[in-house]
Amino acid sequence: MAKVKGINHIGIIATDYDKSFHFYTEVLGMTPTISFRKDDKGFAMLDMGNNNAIELFCGGTVKGVQNMFKHLALEVDDSAAMYEKCVAAGCESEEAPHDINMGGKDIRISFVKGPDGEILEFYQAL
Repeated sequence: MAKVKGINHIGIIATDYDKSFHFYTEVLGMTPTISFRKDDKGFAMLDMGNNNAIELFCGGTVKGVQNMFKHLALEVDDSAAMYEKCVAAGCESEEAPHDINMGGKDIRISFVKGPDGEILEFYQAL
């Protein structure tokens, strides 16, 4: 029987590809595994570990993809540190780091807006 095994990658269309590429690679630490760029066309596959990636595309014209998805949750080793790193890099804060219990599991979460207004959650198991 066919079944979903997990998320392999999320595609994001950037309005400022260079800014987004810098953010996802230099600030968040993702590694480009495939990259093609010619003029205003191109994409990069950015590995975030555990067989998960962001596929970043050139050519976006509208900022803010909240209508497409609520947020992208990234599992991190330190939610507060990643939040502070992103805010220091110019990201807008959505929610400061705080601890919650989700279904019996203690977690720390925080939220920022990425370069194109995408909402990123930094999820840390405690």
